[in-house]
Amino acid sequence: TLLEESDPSLPPLHRVILQKAPYCKVKSALLIRETNLKTISFIGIAKAINSLGSFYSTLKEDDPETLSNLSTINQRRVPTSIEGNYKKALQLWKSIYTPFDEKLIQKLSSFHPDLPIHILHSHYGALLSDPINSNGPIGRIGTSLIAVSTLRSAGKLGPQLTSHVFGLKKSLDEIKRGEVDGIQELGTGVEWLVSDLGVQWVIESVDKLSKIVEVSQLELQELENLPKSKL
Repeated sequence: TLLEESDPSLPPLHRVILQKAPYCKVKSALLIRETNLKTISFIGIAKAINSLGSFYSTLKEDDPETLSNLSTINQRRVPTSIEGNYKKALQLWKSIYTPFDEKLIQKLSSFHPDLPIHILHSHYGALLSDPINSNGPIGRIGTSLIAVSTLRSAGKLGPQLTSHVFGLKKSLDEIKRGEVDGIQELGTGVEWLVSDLGVQWVIESVDKLSKIVEVSQLELQELENLPKSKL
């Protein structure tokens, strides 16, 4: 999900993640798939489709049993009502952006009157909020981590990255009030992760991973450009 035009680099990354969790492959696969889906809101539909397709192909080749188990898990986000979807959207929006939530909606409306409507209903309500009765929720903090990671790796999206860094760090107050879902999914050390040092570590880790992928792509291109043997 951190990668743009790096399909050859995705399968090894997916395999490493799954190999590190041999006893909970379905849970790990769900997390990867859900994370990829949520990146639609940050890097676009086309790149998310490529990443999801790559993950599907990796599972189909390496672990068809896990893929079969995934196919039985229904996580559809069809809203039962417009009002309910908007309520979920506004709850997540306020959680991330308060006290600037209303001002930000006004700013987006000035760009296009329908922009905040699509962002709230289609993204924050139907996509970024976790499905009801989810088997592996990413939660509010996980969603902010996805936003920070994908925006950082994409580059040149400073204002959006800054907003979501603010939202990630702001979640510390919600943790202390017991208002954040999905904490268990992130394991121990969540409070450190959303601290200044934790957020710095996240950004530096994304930069390192992006650099590794970039170098790997260059090496792959060099190998492909080598003259073919005539033997």
